[in-house]
Parts: sequence; C-alpha cells; structure tokens
Amino acid sequence: MTPRRPSGRRARAPRASLLALVASFLLPVGRPAVAHAQDAPKEAAPPRSFQLTGLTERQLADESDRWHFKGYRRTQVTRVTRDGRDLHDASWEAIDIVPSRDMAAVDAAVARFMERHRVPGFSFAIAHDGRLVLAKAYGHADPERSEPLAPRHRFRIASVSKPLTAVAILRLQERHYLRLHDKIFGPTALLGSPRFPANPQPDPRLITIDHLLTHSAGGWAQDLGFDPMFHNPAWTRADLVEKTLLAQPLQREPGAEFHYSNFGFCLLGRVVEAASGRPYETFVRSEVLQPCGIRAMEVGGDTAADRRPDEVRYQGQDGEDPYGMKVGRMDAHGGWIANAVDVVRFLVHVDQRPSKPDLLRPESLAVLFAPGPASPRYARGWAVNNAPNHWHDGSLPGSQSIAVITHDGFCWAALCNTRARGIGPDLDQLMWDVRNALTRLPAIDLFP
Repeated sequence: MTPRRPSGRRARAPRASLLALVASFLLPVGRPAVAHAQDAPKEAAPPRSFQLTGLTERQLADESDRWHFKGYRRTQVTRVTRDGRDLHDASWEAIDIVPSRDMAAVDAAVARFMERHRVPGFSFAIAHDGRLVLAKAYGHADPERSEPLAPRHRFRIASVSKPLTAVAILRLQERHYLRLHDKIFGPTALLGSPRFPANPQPDPRLITIDHLLTHSAGGWAQDLGFDPMFHNPAWTRADLVEKTLLAQPLQREPGAEFHYSNFGFCLLGRVVEAASGRPYETFVRSEVLQPCGIRAMEVGGDTAADRRPDEVRYQGQDGEDPYGMKVGRMDAHGGWIANAVDVVRFLVHVDQRPSKPDLLRPESLAVLFAPGPASPRYARGWAVNNAPNHWHDGSLPGSQSIAVITHDGFCWAALCNTRARGIGPDLDQLMWDVRNALTRLPAIDLFP
C-alpha cells in the first residue's frame, strides 16, 4: 500500500511548511509557538513520596519505568501474598521532577492531540544537553485488550529509520570501506552490474552513494509517479531490487533534482551490506545502536502475528490496514521499531554537543547535516533548516513518528500507534508545545 502522506497546514511565523519539498516532512524551526499553559487544568503538587500496592511483576516493572522517567526513584519493594498470588508493594520518592503546572500543561496538550486524532497510544521522550529530562506514555499499547502503554513499548518508527541508515553509511566512510562519491553500480562498484533496460537514459550507473543519501538519484519516487516499496508484496527484497532496476528506468539525471525515494534508501541498506560484509540490521545494531547503549531496537515484522515482544498493536483509520505491508522489506528506509527513549538515546549521540560522545567525527557530522546539492532542506538522511534544526518524521498506515534535534540542545521523539489526516503537522506542533511548557528542566539525567 502506498502510504498516505499527512496533509499540510499553512505556514505561520515562526514555522514554515516543507510541503513544497516533500509532503511527509515537517519544518521545526528555532523559535516555536507559545505553549498553551493557560489551558492546563489546575493540579495538586506532585507527591514527594508514595506507595503502590498489589502489583504484579509486570506492573511493578512498568510503574518503576513510568515514575523513573518522571524523576522518581524506587525506595522499597516488599513481596506479599494476597489471595494466593505473589504480588508486590513498592514505594517511590521524588528526586528532581517537572513542576506540577508544567506537567499539567504537557498532559493537557497531549490529551487534545490524542482526542483530535483518535490516538490509542502515544509515547514521547525529551532530552536537553544529553540528559533525558522527561518521558511519558499515554493510552493503550493494545486497544483491543486495554493494555496500558508503558515506556518500554516499541512502535514502528517508519522513515525515522533513514537517519540510522545515513549514520551507518558515514560510519563506513570513516573506516574507509566506501566514499560518498562512489558509484553504486558497475563492474567494480559495491552493488555490481545488475540488469538495466537497454541503453538507459538517464544512466543509473552514474548514481553515487551521496545521490541516494540526498534523494537525488533521479527516480523511484512517489512524486515521479511510483514508489516501488509499497507494491508487489509477494516479492522478496532481492526480487524487488532486481525487478525494479530492470523495469523502472530513471526519469531525471542523477544529482539534478530532489525526489524523495524510499527505494533509494533500500539500496543504501544493500550498500551497507556489501561494504561491511554483514546483514544491514546486524551492522546497524552493532555499530550504531549498541555504542549508544541501545539493545531494544530491531527491524519489525509485517503481520499482527509477527509483532515483536513489547511492540504495540497498530490501529488503522480511513480504511488503512497496518498489517498489509512488507515492513521487514523496508528495513533501511522504514522498517525499524523502537521506544521513544531509545530514539532519543540515538539522537543525543549525533547532536554535535559534548554532553554525550557522538557516533561520528565532527567533520562527518558536518557532512551528515549539510544540505544536499539538490535541496536546501534535506541533508543526508535528515531534513534540515537554517535554525539549524535536524529532524525526520515517519508515517505508515497505523503509525506516526517524529525525531528532532534542535539548535539549542533539545532532542525529542514522539510515537503514535495510529495515523490520521493532518496528524503529522500536529504531532510536530505538539512536541514544540511540550518543550515550551517545560519552564524548569530537571537537573538529573533519566537515561537508565
């Protein structure tokens, strides 16, 4: 199924629309709109300490996460037996927490967003200068079973996968396994000499790795008429690549124009494999995610029966089927699943700030975030602007996501287990409102 891109909103200062570039991107800028703190309900001061009783093992773990990511620490756990069941009583105390009025403003903004777009489950995490300062989960992981959403739950992050692939490519360049100006097709190229139409013009053998990273390869794009990644679900990934290259010629000269191409990033996944000698997912997990301390991200499955442990259930709207796609085949352009905290854990390791060690050298990060030759608003796997902020959003039937690095030290991620018309721009705005609602940031680092 071809993914429906979220509808746009008119630009309003100080924000601007990126729809002229590609409808699936948003444009966070340096000075966001004012949060609606005055609309927040009045709330009693948060407790300095409290106790929860009669918790199962799973509930104890989830409540411990919930309160940890709000600035509390667990002080005591007592195992008890009630009605023949082994349960737990536990106590928590505040360490450094968000002010109650700030939290009320955040909760009110999230509630409005979830109601407007009929969102079953919503999770976000936000960091500043490398410190995780808040993470919360709302609603249900599985609406059918009324399973509460917890910070551990993982979502399809869709095109937020592209920054992972871009960082993997730059890691390989730093190790001299490839160069961004390398051609990808040809007798000595990384992907060899596949079959193309006879005497192809434009010539795909001119495509470089950098063309794929900057969406300027010249074809295989929805805005040029056809996105191969959402068709022919019976084909394996290898079949899809082989048959697309043979049957679908380029429509523009490589390097000349920006056309957002999921298939181009699928090819980058194969470049990672050819250069590293390892499967794409294995390389990214070991060389990108594990150095960040991330162990709970993986490429997701296609059907409801393929749901991974701690993965949410996706809810389609407007007739969309979240389980009618080849998500596993999307790996490098849209296949990863993650929780919000882990997405932010990745962001703080590429944010060009000294608080956490970056995955890439400064000169590589400068290349990563430099606008590409075909568009001033897209770099290499990241949308960019003059603030400068860096971000990517993701959208598939049943899921919506965004990941943002701001010019003033914030990183955040927000994930939903549904999508609806207009949800993309509203999700972007919601997270700027959340950031603005936090008038005092906790001084502790909540990364566990």
